[in-house]
Amino acid sequence: MKKIILLLCFILTILITGCSNSNKETDNKQFQTNITEDIYLDSDITMALTPTEKPTTTPEVTKVVNVEDNELLNNITELCKSPRRFDTDGEQRALNFLNDKMIEYGYQTRTQEFYVYEKTLNDIYSATPWQYFDKYSGEKDSVGKGINLIVTTANPDEKKTLYITAHYDTTRDTNGIRDNCSGVAVVMEIARLLQGIKLPINIEFVFFSGEEAGMQGSASFISQLSHEEKNRALGCINMDVVGEVGDNKVMLKTNSFQINVLSLLMDEFHEFSHARSEASDHFSFYMGGIPAIYFADENVKTKDSTDNPLEELDVEKLKELTRIICDFILNFNLVDYQNLIKNSYTREYTDMPNIGKIQNYSLIQVNKILRDNGSGSDIQYILKNEDGNQVVITEKDSRFLRADLAAEIQTFNTINDYTKYKVLEENYMISVKYADLVSFSLYELIGNVSQDEALELLENIGVFTSNVALINALD
Repeated sequence: MKKIILLLCFILTILITGCSNSNKETDNKQFQTNITEDIYLDSDITMALTPTEKPTTTPEVTKVVNVEDNELLNNITELCKSPRRFDTDGEQRALNFLNDKMIEYGYQTRTQEFYVYEKTLNDIYSATPWQYFDKYSGEKDSVGKGINLIVTTANPDEKKTLYITAHYDTTRDTNGIRDNCSGVAVVMEIARLLQGIKLPINIEFVFFSGEEAGMQGSASFISQLSHEEKNRALGCINMDVVGEVGDNKVMLKTNSFQINVLSLLMDEFHEFSHARSEASDHFSFYMGGIPAIYFADENVKTKDSTDNPLEELDVEKLKELTRIICDFILNFNLVDYQNLIKNSYTREYTDMPNIGKIQNYSLIQVNKILRDNGSGSDIQYILKNEDGNQVVITEKDSRFLRADLAAEIQTFNTINDYTKYKVLEENYMISVKYADLVSFSLYELIGNVSQDEALELLENIGVFTSNVALINALD
């Protein structure tokens, strides 16, 4: 009898163990399934890392980016039924369509009205940030109104914010398939694909009016950001005139070929050719001290040749750009972002083309040094003569001078109406601050040279800074 009881106990133990293991396998499969269906970066964990901490592997979000051709084409076709100049029925119709679509995709929206003024190129590109964001004097001097559409998730929190932007207005004489329905369609599709995904950052989509009037919609938007919102801003990814049919490739563009924290992260993620441009809404973010990159065709063509989007745009190019930006956002790493700024990242270029000499000084190296806020870079030119003597010239954007330094420059020695300088000499070394108020640059030269030699180098620095071969060699 004891043998029979022991045998029954043994059989019962096996059955219980088998059931237990079976349940564990089922639970594990269910757990894996849940992760696959809704995997995301935990914002609390990410933000707990100190700026100098580096994870052993970059956390990734698993998400299949499935761009829909029909959605892209339908959105483009609907938007391009008429011109969309600011303060017109065509723009209002487009605004209504965008608003309805964003709500359909699961977002909350709000509009932001602003007055539009006549602006010259000097008002835009020569202005200090204070002048650039000046709201002028109200309705009586305006030429109309524009309306921005701001799109957020249903419950945005206090996390850092990345802005994805495009302007939806046009000039009077075009339906704007290229400029800029192409960019708007990409932003719309990015919004559709990212809806509902938990990320360590907030994503805010903004569709600007008044871009064709001198980026006035984006300038108004930046001017109305609170101090807290500016502190939370990671940067802007702007889309404008992308995906033309043919060999015209999409490029990553920044202000004056500068690097910024977003351009550096994008370079690590995907290889884009670089170019410079100030002629889109990313420029307002730059002027506001917020990192910004701009995607556009290499050769921007603003006027449409036909009324048929399929003859103007390569849908595969738009889909590919959409996928790249979505994947970049899904894998965005705040620690990498913070470390680039904290460590004052410097990109060095040593293979310089032979582009001329000044006083037998040749350019041997260029460094781009990330600014403290990551929004742009200072440029350092290292010159060397035949005797081995070395001079370093650092270039900064004079529009961002501190108030005390701007006031100090007014006391500098005057060369002419737009050029001032100040010289300091110590231990056979000379330091010269040289303000060029036309190119918006402040140069500082340090080297073992005479004052006359230093000023001649600075007055002719354009030999090195303006040469197209040099710029192409850098990026």
